[in-house]
Order: sequence, then C-alpha cells, then structure tokens
Amino acid sequence: MPMTEAEAFNIIELVGNVYDMKFNDEKYKIWLDFLTKNGDYQQTLLKTKQYIKEKKFKPTVSEILGYKPNTKIVDTIPVEETKAYKLQHDPEFKKRHEERKKKWQQIKQEWGVMDDET
Repeated sequence: MPMTEAEAFNIIELVGNVYDMKFNDEKYKIWLDFLTKNGDYQQTLLKTKQYIKEKKFKPTVSEILGYKPNTKIVDTIPVEETKAYKLQHDPEFKKRHEERKKKWQQIKQEWGVMDDET
C-alpha cells in the first residue's frame, strides 16, 4: 500500500529537522510525490532512521525510500486437476493422452528426432 501524504510529511519533517534541510515548495512536492507513489511508510521510516544513525550528510530520496517486498501468492492446484491424478482416475483423459503421445512419437520419427525416452 502506498504511503499517505501525512506519513510522507512525517518522513520529510524528520529528515528536514535532523539535517537542517530547507524544503522549499518545489523540493517538498518532489519528495512528497516520490514518497507517496513509490514508498512504503514502515520500510522508509526504518531506512531513514538507519541513515540518520550512520550518515552525517543530507540524504537523497533514493537513499531513504523503502519498498515493501512483493509478495507472490502461490495457488496450489487441487490434486484432482493434476495430470497424474487424471491418468489414474479418468479413463477418457488417459485414452486421449495415450493417443497424443503416439501421435507425438510418429511426428518425431518422421522428423528423424531421436531421444532417450521410450
């Protein structure tokens, strides 16, 4: 979830106070835009505090901007929909599979393709 303007303001205020940065309207708008569109508040706050502990020079937006890691949802395929299950429990599926397998073997033979599979 993107950072809110209030959260971005907290980050800008923290950086501005610690490093005595003079945020004019233009600089404030740029930082606000980058933080709200690209940053995660908690990650940015952690990076900002870490930066403050370690660095004596003013930060750039990229040095403190924190991102939330992308979480990928992995859907599990139900067992009943797997090829192995269907081959054992669905005679029609097994028949079509064997027909396609034979057809593929014929095509490979016509093309002169050799492999180790039988």
